[in-house]
Amino acid sequence: MQRNKHRLVFWLILGVVLLFGLAMIKAGASVVYRLGIRHSLTDVEVYELHQSRVAQTTDPEKLGRIGAALLSRQQYRYAIPVLARASELDPNYRDAAYGWAYALVQHSQGQLSLGDRAAIR
Repeated sequence: MQRNKHRLVFWLILGVVLLFGLAMIKAGASVVYRLGIRHSLTDVEVYELHQSRVAQTTDPEKLGRIGAALLSRQQYRYAIPVLARASELDPNYRDAAYGWAYALVQHSQGQLSLGDRAAIR
């Protein structure tokens, strides 16, 4: 019963975060840009920037917010190490653990769908 309650709370929070992210995108503001990441960076530069910020940050709440912002932009491969670090710093931080699991599932589905398309060709 308690576990179901936590899952419900997680999905409600994730829904609010996703809706907020969509609202920000529609308003012309990028959540990731607000975190200080320019759009002109290459994927490799973005990844390296995230890795350095994740390595320097010891606040799991801050990492959780960054991870949630990345999830809202469907940047699953970048959200994975951020949320993993948040979970590592605070093993009781369930939102980070659930977000990490969600990012892993979404990223793996994306990889599978890319593989499926390649197999069809």
